[in-house]
Amino acid sequence: MSFKGFMVATGIGQLSATIVYSYVGGMLTGGTKMLFTALLILFALAALAVLARQLYREHASRGKEGADAALVLMLCQAMSNLRVRFRHISYGDQGLFIERDLFFKAGMFPDVPLMEDFQFALNLKRLGEPLGMTKHRIRTSARRFPDGEVNLLRVWVNMARLRSRYVKGASPEELALAYGNVRECLL
Repeated sequence: MSFKGFMVATGIGQLSATIVYSYVGGMLTGGTKMLFTALLILFALAALAVLARQLYREHASRGKEGADAALVLMLCQAMSNLRVRFRHISYGDQGLFIERDLFFKAGMFPDVPLMEDFQFALNLKRLGEPLGMTKHRIRTSARRFPDGEVNLLRVWVNMARLRSRYVKGASPEELALAYGNVRECLL
């Protein structure tokens, strides 16, 4: 790592730690509730540090090839897992495994050009069906994102915007036009 890179990374890391420590330290002057909250924040920070370390190790193990979008993809993975756990919404690229009867009960995948997996997930949620997660990873390819992290972030933000429009009543056909042909870069 270059000296400049080291200094930037250290500065960013220390700045966030200084802010958090100052905030937590200020909270410790209160009662038990504040102490408990401070300890929870410290625990969350420790968990984030462990996650960051794991993400860094995975990123470093990929080498030069495939490393461009790796960190953003791992962030996307973590956010997706949190969405499944807390909002009970899973998309098709997360590897859905479902019993046949429940698949039909939930209305199958609608025959629409976009948002079929999102609508199916909403149907499952409406039925009150619990979602589980495997202990093992399902790996998907980053080949849809040949331009690296910037392109991946654009797609991520665009999909969030399109899902929001869908929930507000936009048609899947209208959204598919706005999304474009994502499969072109697979050819």
